[in-house]
Amino acid sequence: MENIFKQFKQQHPDYSIVYLTHYGSTLYGTNSESSDLDIKGIFVPSLKDVLLKKDPDHWTNNSNNTNTKNGAEDVDCQLFSIYKFFYLLMKGETGAVDILFSMFRNDTILYENKEFANICRDNHNLLISKRLDSFKGYALGQAKKYGVKGDRYNELLTILSELNSMNLDKEAKLGSVFDKIKQLLANNNYKHSLFVLELAGDKQSKIEYLEVLGRKFSGSVTVGYFIDRLEEVSKGYGNRSEQALNGVDKKALSHSLRIIRECEDLVDKGFIKFPLEYADEVKDIKYIQKTPEEYAVILEVLSDSLDRIDKKLRDNEKLRDTVDTKFIEQTILSLVK
Repeated sequence: MENIFKQFKQQHPDYSIVYLTHYGSTLYGTNSESSDLDIKGIFVPSLKDVLLKKDPDHWTNNSNNTNTKNGAEDVDCQLFSIYKFFYLLMKGETGAVDILFSMFRNDTILYENKEFANICRDNHNLLISKRLDSFKGYALGQAKKYGVKGDRYNELLTILSELNSMNLDKEAKLGSVFDKIKQLLANNNYKHSLFVLELAGDKQSKIEYLEVLGRKFSGSVTVGYFIDRLEEVSKGYGNRSEQALNGVDKKALSHSLRIIRECEDLVDKGFIKFPLEYADEVKDIKYIQKTPEEYAVILEVLSDSLDRIDKKLRDNEKLRDTVDTKFIEQTILSLVK
């Protein structure tokens, strides 16, 4: 910590560090013996540099100056300007939210300006909102990376099976069986609407078509062509999902689960407690190799959690719609001198 202060002051003698904390796996409680050390913090620039627009929005220092992967002895440090920190909070960025709630874990705090930290702690509810796109986006990105949602894929297989069991005339035009397909969907109440009947074109020429996972089929194609293409789609998704899951990035997937669990904490409690109560669940994904089937289950959990969070957010009364920007402005003005 002394080395961080020394190097920072050498470059910015008129700036002040107001907060430093252990971050990453140490903060979350998911670290191992080989984990490197992450430190995050916040600084206040000088009024002179602010007026001259010379103040940076962040400062970084890495003890590992090589191209090799960080080890247990390496320390990564990143400090955000107070403006950048609050800006990231306004956007609901996961890193800034973690820094905010790290202020409630005393054993990982390395340094704090009491005035600043107490302001944040006492008013943390003003600094978080329903804007959780960053949380949801990361988890959704991992789900997309490793293939289509399992339930959608299984649903596609089920629909294919039912279409084949209907003994449709494969030489007939697809438009002639639109009503039967609509009835099939209505009777089974599928969770995901894979098929969408729409009208396209101008008022003089409207075309009814089916859309399946982004692929459009007009009523002029044959039933056989339609079913054959669905078979190809299902095989393609299956192959890509299996290939991706065989080469899964365990660390990234563990981050995804952690972030979505944090998001649920914010929605349900308006608070994230460190170390995380579900740290062992995250560590299990991060450090233990699993089968493709087990990874598929994890992705199902992520998908279901995202759906559940969206529903809860609509009815949530604990979180503000937006952060309190006036409060942020007053806080910044009280610290920049």
